[in-house]
Amino acid sequence: MGKYYLKIVGIILLMLILISMFMPDDAYAQVPRTRVNGNIIQVATDDQQPIVINNDVLIPLRSTMEALGYTVEWNLSTQTVTLIHSVRARTIRAEIGSYYILVGEEQIRLDAPMRIMGNRTMIMLSTLPAITEVRTRWDQLIQIADVQWSPSTWPVNSSNWPEHLPRHVSGSLVLMPEDNLSGVVDLSISPQFRYAFYIIPGEIMDMVRGGDRSRYDWLRNEGRELQDQMLLMHFVRYFNISRADFDTVIERKREAGLRWGVDFATEWDELPNADIIFTFDDDIVRYFYRRE
Repeated sequence: MGKYYLKIVGIILLMLILISMFMPDDAYAQVPRTRVNGNIIQVATDDQQPIVINNDVLIPLRSTMEALGYTVEWNLSTQTVTLIHSVRARTIRAEIGSYYILVGEEQIRLDAPMRIMGNRTMIMLSTLPAITEVRTRWDQLIQIADVQWSPSTWPVNSSNWPEHLPRHVSGSLVLMPEDNLSGVVDLSISPQFRYAFYIIPGEIMDMVRGGDRSRYDWLRNEGRELQDQMLLMHFVRYFNISRADFDTVIERKREAGLRWGVDFATEWDELPNADIIFTFDDDIVRYFYRRE
């Protein structure tokens, strides 16, 4: 009997070990979290996390919408929250406790009103698709509220380009031969974007506090993973380079180039456009810097 009992216990322990080996790390998380476009939103453990009430999942509004590119404004006296996305020209207004929300000029009825919990504005996960172009899902196993940007009119093109941003004019740049890009991109596939898409000017790198080591670590890690994206945009955001400082450096490059007779209408000497880069929007940057 004792041997039989020990064998059963051993089998159970082995099964538990195997299950733990193949269980995702997130499965051990006890605190519900929000994930936007694959990235977990970092919130202090003593701050308001997503919460489940009567099978409804509520998530913090500010951190979620900011991760989607919105600016969040709070009016304490009127208990009103305003969400602004300048790039996509979208404004959303909602009053705490109201079942109705304004998306632009359109009034939409919510399944449940926003509410204040833990000094944070909370919104039902299931209502987000009604006010912005996202897909949502609650993963009960790993306790994650998943929000995925799913635009119907994105990426940008000539028909939906934001009016307040400069537009690239086809033919305005003389493109350099593709073989000149051999040290920058994999030429087994024709490069999609102009040279300025792939490089970070040395003058911008010199603005990083911490010097060579910080730049090297970023390029070796995050930068390597972003080769098919706008490296410069991610670089200035990661190192918190201000728009004013960026503009100063680019203007100095322009002035120096003019003294030396540089032709900025050639791809090799193209200066990065701060209006585009500081939207921090991959789709807009990709469209503006596409290679003709």
